Amino acid sequence: MLRSLVGSEMCIRDSCMYVLPREFDGFYDADHSPTHMHLQEKPSSGEGRMIWFPLEGIRPLIGDAGSLMAWSGCAVHWGSACQKAAAVRARASMAFVFRRGDAVHDDENPPLTKQQVDSLDARQRLDLVVLQRQSSDKL
Repeated sequence: MLRSLVGSEMCIRDSCMYVLPREFDGFYDADHSPTHMHLQEKPSSGEGRMIWFPLEGIRPLIGDAGSLMAWSGCAVHWGSACQKAAAVRARASMAFVFRRGDAVHDDENPPLTKQQVDSLDARQRLDLVVLQRQSSDKL
């Protein structure tokens, strides 16, 4: 389960998130499919990229600062770029991923237990935010 805490207004001009609802995603339950959540770099018809899902199914996630949004990790989702006519700043948000304790995870960064989270001081929590930011920059 992915959750995002919105730090500023999210509208379509200020780089909101977009999701593809399950009913428009023929590969929702097929994580093993190479097509799921990926664009085809060289479609058989020529150059460029091919999107395999219906564009009319896309939904923007719009919200006020302080809103909490959540969606399944299986849902196709992405953040957009800001438009030139956007507000003073781009969307500010913080994302969290929640997984079952027995789910597959990165052995170098095992999931935290509730007890571990409860014992973190402010500096340790900030270090986790920085680590998450560095991880997302590599994607």
